[in-house]
Amino acid sequence: MFKGNCQVCKATKCKIASTLKTGGDIKPMKTSKKPIIILEQTFYNPETGFCGINELQRKTKIPIKEVKQFLNEQDVYTLHKPARKNYQTERVYIHHIDEQWQSDLVEMIPYADENDDFKYLLTVIDCFSKYEMKALFKSFDIKHFSTYSDKKASIIERFNRTLKEKMWKMFTHQGNHKWTDILDKLVQGYNNHYHRSIKMTPIEASKKENEDQVHENLFPSSKEMFEKFKFKIDDTVRITKYKAIFDKGYLPNWSTEIFKITQVHPGEVTTYSIKDLADEEIKGKFYEEELTLFNNVKEEYKIEKILKRRTRKGVKEMFVKWYGYPEKFNSWIQDN
Repeated sequence: MFKGNCQVCKATKCKIASTLKTGGDIKPMKTSKKPIIILEQTFYNPETGFCGINELQRKTKIPIKEVKQFLNEQDVYTLHKPARKNYQTERVYIHHIDEQWQSDLVEMIPYADENDDFKYLLTVIDCFSKYEMKALFKSFDIKHFSTYSDKKASIIERFNRTLKEKMWKMFTHQGNHKWTDILDKLVQGYNNHYHRSIKMTPIEASKKENEDQVHENLFPSSKEMFEKFKFKIDDTVRITKYKAIFDKGYLPNWSTEIFKITQVHPGEVTTYSIKDLADEEIKGKFYEEELTLFNNVKEEYKIEKILKRRTRKGVKEMFVKWYGYPEKFNSWIQDN
């Protein structure tokens, strides 16, 4: 591996010199070389590399533990490794009727002309009984909160899906998109419909005398908490980038910025608290699938741009923005 400085920004750059012949069968590498050299030459070779853990282990015959350690130290691998989108998350735990409601807006703009110019439908659901209320909502000392992740109000979103499925069936039957006349009946039908999770209808579940039974039906028993954790305190990690449906799959899936684990929260699903390298706590908790280990052993950071230069006490310095990091990390470094 050859190292040098970029002629424009003076940042460290690397160029990999291939030691393999191009074309034909790939010959086994000599075992006299150090494992790290074999891994570097194989992984960064366009003909053999940029692969996953198992494939790299198969090509190099190096123990899987060493392969994992090597890959967790590589920007290329940790930035582009696949990120899981579907995984188990924490349940919404509620103990009483009306303890927590979820609300959401259903957009009905395309059909406003057929519905007295109504463009939105505000839906509200009691997370405990699943009792749904269509509402024009006014706050009476109600505490409002939102989650920090892309996974928001799953219960009301599931209700909206059910409601819209019934609406569109009615639209097909009616031959129009008039929903203001049928909404009350659809909601009434939902509230009288048997739910598997609560093992009764929402109307029955909303009665105070059924509260204990509903809680038992929703949360029959607690699962054992995990004793093994994927990450530990002070581990350095990257966080996943939430992608839209049509985002390109070959673009990086993980943040360039590096964070540290500050706390482990055991439970049915383990979550983690993290902070950035300026020791600022990041709001919210993260699932294991939202984090990937990155061992920044080289402590190398890429410079995105040079913002200004100065000479201080005879030493030339430059004020730089670090690639992938917010502006608060901009800093002065020696211009050498």
